[in-house]
Amino acid sequence: LERAGARKAALKTIQAREKAELGEKAQANAKERLAYLMRQTDIFAHFMGKSLDDLGSSNTDKVGSNGLSKSGPGRRTKGRMTEKQEDELLLKAAETDAGKAGSSGTRLTTQPTCIMGKMRAYQLEGLNWLIKLYEHGINGILADEMGLGKTLQTISLLGYLREFENVRGPHLIIVPKSVLINWFKEVEKWCPSIRAFKFHGDKATRLAMKEEYFEAVEAFDVCITTFETAISEKAAIEKIVWRYLIIDEAHRIKNDQGKLSQVVRLFSTHYRLLITGTPLQNNLHELWSMLNFLLPDIFSSSEQFDEWFNPDDAAEQKEDVLHHLHR
Repeated sequence: LERAGARKAALKTIQAREKAELGEKAQANAKERLAYLMRQTDIFAHFMGKSLDDLGSSNTDKVGSNGLSKSGPGRRTKGRMTEKQEDELLLKAAETDAGKAGSSGTRLTTQPTCIMGKMRAYQLEGLNWLIKLYEHGINGILADEMGLGKTLQTISLLGYLREFENVRGPHLIIVPKSVLINWFKEVEKWCPSIRAFKFHGDKATRLAMKEEYFEAVEAFDVCITTFETAISEKAAIEKIVWRYLIIDEAHRIKNDQGKLSQVVRLFSTHYRLLITGTPLQNNLHELWSMLNFLLPDIFSSSEQFDEWFNPDDAAEQKEDVLHHLHR
């Protein structure tokens, strides 16, 4: 019992340190990330004012579930960048581009060797897009049509991280119950070197799994679970700092007031990836809910988001945003 208690105490200390490091890393990379986004489309530049306010504030704000700064009570929810702030970001963007002169970042011409089977050309292109987001510290939406291999592209990203970045995990994949077994089999099939397990079952089974895996996160690379289990086991999942949080059938979190949508926002993550084969509908609030999950430090106010869109150009503006965040 004493040994088990000491082990739990040590694990708790490690988890607290990882969460602190996650917050520090996100804060350090925030300006570069915002500068990259600013170059993509006008909507990001419009919402940068508040993000810059957060960066310039004291570090007394809470660190969000993805390591990004949350706005505290009383902090203004609206704001445009001053000319000085905009210049600062543009200069940062120019410095970043200059530092990468002659290179557009990592671009694979062949699939990672750990991926078994043959990836199609468009799937490799999708992997390169995911790598680009990763290198810029950006979360995204993989929104190819059904049957085009979104699962394989996602697994290949985890394989790339393992093979080229020496990042084994831990990663969390949340999926509908109906495809849990299929996801597990796909990981085994395409990248058998990844150590994955299915976090599912009755209360006793889940307890045994938590003791086997969650108290020694080095024992696995990928945890695959269901929407229902993510909700019922949120306390255990929340303790771990996940490298990637991946949600399949991501339209399930389009309602920001829904239970699942609120729970997944609690998890500590370095990166977030949404997967959906369902086109995002013409609903600005649902679009905001997705963007808020992916980029909470930028899209913090749904009211401001709604006001930004010109009713006459809303569809075109929405497509512009989605073009840069999903594929």
